[in-house]
Amino acid sequence: MLAEKTSFRAIARITNHHLDTIRSIASAIAEHCKKFNDYFITELNLTPIEVDEMWSFVKKKKKIA
Repeated sequence: MLAEKTSFRAIARITNHHLDTIRSIASAIAEHCKKFNDYFITELNLTPIEVDEMWSFVKKKKKIA
């Protein structure tokens, strides 16, 4: 829902969960994404630009499929 630019309040209302729960889940997802990007940068020796380009490619492939 966040990818569709739905607000946290709307997500809480639609899913019937508390707003703090939605924020907590979003925070956990953001932390996981940060660790994922850090892994690519440190362990695979990619630059931040290469990682960004990779995500752009994945996003384009998803739209095509």
